Amino acid sequence: MNLELQLEGLKKGNDVNSCDSMSWSPLAWAAYVGDKDIFDYLLSKGADAKGVDKYGISVFMRAIEGGNMDIVKYLVEECKCDPNEKDREYGITTLMRAATCRRNDILAYLLDRKANVKTRDKGGRNVLAYAADGRNMEGMEILVAKGADLNGTDKEGHTLLMKASERGCLEMVQYLVKKGAKVKAKTKYGKTALIYAAEGGYLDVAGFLVDHGADIKARNKWGDSVLDIQTVHPSVKTYLQSRMKAKGK
Repeated sequence: MNLELQLEGLKKGNDVNSCDSMSWSPLAWAAYVGDKDIFDYLLSKGADAKGVDKYGISVFMRAIEGGNMDIVKYLVEECKCDPNEKDREYGITTLMRAATCRRNDILAYLLDRKANVKTRDKGGRNVLAYAADGRNMEGMEILVAKGADLNGTDKEGHTLLMKASERGCLEMVQYLVKKGAKVKAKTKYGKTALIYAAEGGYLDVAGFLVDHGADIKARNKWGDSVLDIQTVHPSVKTYLQSRMKAKGK
């Protein structure tokens, strides 16, 4: 593995902070795999605990991704790494990485260290969107309890409910609606959570959304309803047509 190769290189006199072809330093690898003994050894040899790769992703972020609490705590409490740190390229925060990777013990720890649930990345997405990406229900509940915005949108107007609907995650959709997510919200192009569910062929999600107020007749920017859109799964379209007929009786 890369860490073993890098350690061999150190024995031959390589710089302790040199990076491999992936732009990872030996310390970043040790933080990711969770080898505290090697991590401490590298620090003793002058490794930079606050070093970043060419994308601006730090050793701290790699420890979070790997789920290594002891190293995360060391970096925060001894090396004074910032719980609100972001990477340089996309503005992804420590909380966002923990939420995506389902590192919920670390997520809770970072929140206790005053990590901000309201911060957005460069695309305008909040931490709950990352929890949705990771299908992280437990993490989402932790974040909502700490004040994360259920109805926050990115720059295109996508909501968390749309993201969950697009992935066909019924449990998450049910949770979000119960907590007050806006079922009828639209993107800047007029796309709704129902359209996302319908395009994915998620009949259970589409049915739940209609049961809770989703408008089958709602039209996008081009004047099309969910029944007019060619990318909608045929089985869902048939189902929605039957719901329309039932309502018409």
